[in-house]
Amino acid sequence: MQEKPNESTTTAREIVCSHNDGASIENSWTGDFGLTRWIIFRHDGTGMLFGSRQFTIDVNMDFKWQVLDSGMDQPLQLGPTIPRKPQLLAEFRLQLDFDAVSPGKTKLDGKELMDRYPGPYKERNPGPRVFKIRLERLYCRPKEASSWLLPVHYEMRLVFEPSPYGTKEDWDGVDMYMKAHTWGYWDDQEFVARKCPPPPARTLPYIQDNCVVS
Repeated sequence: MQEKPNESTTTAREIVCSHNDGASIENSWTGDFGLTRWIIFRHDGTGMLFGSRQFTIDVNMDFKWQVLDSGMDQPLQLGPTIPRKPQLLAEFRLQLDFDAVSPGKTKLDGKELMDRYPGPYKERNPGPRVFKIRLERLYCRPKEASSWLLPVHYEMRLVFEPSPYGTKEDWDGVDMYMKAHTWGYWDDQEFVARKCPPPPARTLPYIQDNCVVS
């Protein structure tokens, strides 16, 4: 595949996986501005999923993952500009095997982080789960905003089907707050990464919020 000028060749695996063996929070895919929901994939086939409602931690699990098809390793090109509309870079399937009940703490940056929080999987492991995943490139923000931090835009987006936090059926009867508010982790299917520079000056807010080319 011949590269065009100013294009770079990579793979979805290189984009998705942390290049830090300890997998720092800086290498995570975030689901919101306040870092209350994020997921990390390491090159060694391990990862971590975290979810909270600011002061209430619901999910803190590590997992092992494996690729189920060739989509994650197909070469792809990144152009010099970030597109306004979602550009599909890759589609692939991953199997995630969550550890919800093992004793001991999860680790981040090579250090113990905290005890496991199993989300909907009380006293049981969910077993291997298969996810269809899209990797997209566009100038965008996370769907959720749980802090008053200034908005940050990102360049890459992962879209899971279903949510890695589990389905509505998984959470049924586990959390009455989510049931009462018709909201739940099962809606959290998008994660973004790679902070990008702010848009050009004088960009209209409406256009800016709808992902302009940088």
